[in-house]
Amino acid sequence: MSTLQDLPKRPSNLIGTFKVLKTDFYVVGGSLKGDSPSYVTRHADTELFENLILGKFCYVLSPRQMGKSSLMIRTAVKLKSEGVSVAVLDLTAVGQNISVEQWYAGMLVQIGQQFDMEDELVDYWTANAHLGPLQRWTNALTDIIIPLSKRNVVIFIDEIDTVKSLKFNTDDFFAGIRGIYNNRARNQALENLTFCLLGVATPSDLMSDTRITPFNIGHRVELKDFREDEARQLAHGLKRSEQLNHRLLKRVLYWTNGHPYLTQKLCQTISRDISISSPKDIDRKCHELFLSSSASRNDDNLLFVRDRILRTDSDVSSLLDLYSRVLRHNHISPVKFDETNPMISLLHLSGITREEDGDLKVRNRIYARAFDRNWIRTNLPNAELIRQRKAFYMGVARTAIVSLAIIGIVGTIAYLMLLQRNRLLIQETRSRRLLYAAEINLANQDWEKANLTRMRTLFDPQNIDNTEREFRSFEWGYFSRLINQEIKKFDQGAPALGAAYSPDGRYIASSDIAGFIKFWDVGTKQHVSTIKSHDNAVWKIAYSPDGKYLASAAQDKSVKIWETSTNNLFKTITAHNGNVSSIDFSSDGKMLLTGSWDKQIKLWSFPDCKEIRTFSGHQDYVWSAVFSPDGRYLASTSEDHEVRLWEVKPVD
Repeated sequence: MSTLQDLPKRPSNLIGTFKVLKTDFYVVGGSLKGDSPSYVTRHADTELFENLILGKFCYVLSPRQMGKSSLMIRTAVKLKSEGVSVAVLDLTAVGQNISVEQWYAGMLVQIGQQFDMEDELVDYWTANAHLGPLQRWTNALTDIIIPLSKRNVVIFIDEIDTVKSLKFNTDDFFAGIRGIYNNRARNQALENLTFCLLGVATPSDLMSDTRITPFNIGHRVELKDFREDEARQLAHGLKRSEQLNHRLLKRVLYWTNGHPYLTQKLCQTISRDISISSPKDIDRKCHELFLSSSASRNDDNLLFVRDRILRTDSDVSSLLDLYSRVLRHNHISPVKFDETNPMISLLHLSGITREEDGDLKVRNRIYARAFDRNWIRTNLPNAELIRQRKAFYMGVARTAIVSLAIIGIVGTIAYLMLLQRNRLLIQETRSRRLLYAAEINLANQDWEKANLTRMRTLFDPQNIDNTEREFRSFEWGYFSRLINQEIKKFDQGAPALGAAYSPDGRYIASSDIAGFIKFWDVGTKQHVSTIKSHDNAVWKIAYSPDGKYLASAAQDKSVKIWETSTNNLFKTITAHNGNVSSIDFSSDGKMLLTGSWDKQIKLWSFPDCKEIRTFSGHQDYVWSAVFSPDGRYLASTSEDHEVRLWEVKPVD
């Protein structure tokens, strides 16, 4: 049994302390001291202090890097100045790989060190070893700490969400805190003891046992982003003229919407770079810090938001679908904020969304750009395939139940008719029939899980002994067609985006997200050659009608024309201001058509690649633009939900 004596005490050989020199106005990624010049006082500061000084239980539950720890430190300092005894428990400091008794003892040690009551608590813990850890912990608070402190006591418990990583259940811990709150009516001394819980969780997350009443006590303090009037003091650290400071800060808040971490980090970068002197410079710096490819891999806050959404036990597909609805600003049917909805709660605690007038909104423009529709598409599991598999599985399951019932009835009748004639033969037949049914059932499970190796063996047309042939019915033919419909699989090496047949049908060209175009011989089923065409995703490719050229449209806003006989670059077109998402040749090969995310469609003469005209009218990304067979018209599709038909004057 662990005791408090087993835990380390404060060092007695401390020689001195060192004061850290203040080197920066802004503080990024850590707790701010109460006197920090960049500490922004919000409504939550006043609300938390006033409720704790009145003895109310409080909790501050919000996403990471919203300033919870800084709020806690500042409030603790103010409470101490009012004569309140304050202890701060950091649950991460207690540890994870420990026993229940070590966990409670570790928290008591932290309190004892801060109240200078270590010896008294050690003696009490040891003398009451016959009691459970929770009872010893709560009794130590009421029997030792309250009487000895002779003042009101506030205990902050930080990082409460770490309890979900412990190897034991902590429902009793929160039930014990609620018990102290409920017992105030019978024990007036408990009025002097108050708790404040802080972490990334919801009240319903704190107690998982449905048989225990949820943690529903205390006053919730909502920690919101900085308002513009609250954040004005941050302008002083930008080190420019007062007028320019406020202009720059306003542009910072345009991007961050007052998010504490993002605002402090962007302001700190501006203060260190004297070349930044306009809102346009801030836009550029914001892109470098948060919207570049390296930022998405290295920024702690962006990584936390991403992992909180994608590395969850919940349905990622449904979660991303919900976020895409929020991102689209659907005013006709907005997403209402409901913390009891686990999906909405997940988005809220990731920090990517906030509640505004009862609706769920994307928290700021940085998140809207960093986690845009492209990001959703990249990380969205194949939801439609999953839905089809589930539907297929249910259909096959129902069919299997009916089939097995019929088989059972027929088998029973046959058994009764032939019982006297050939009992052993019927028994063998029935076993083989059940074996076949079991094989079909396994095939169904393999198809659902995309485990195709065993299915290919089971339904190999060349293997006549792979299943019980005499029992085969529609279900065997169904699975056989599913598994054997593929003629050849080519390995692109990266997510494949575009494909095109050469006009003579001899070759297939395919493009991928890494910027490569590969050519495959249809007859020999072999790889022929590869072009490194672009530096990033190649959305579409198209052959000219005579097969002499191949055009590629890419994310880098360019179109490139290649000679198919040599794979040499023939022309490069860079007239679009967004991803080029579509490309098509007219049937006579004299015109080329391109569509882009810049909402425009452009018509080019070919092969000189001179721009003929631009078609404008779509209000969002153009996804596809194609010629009619006679080249007189073109049709286009767009993210704006419209399909448009345009008249084209052919080139002579």
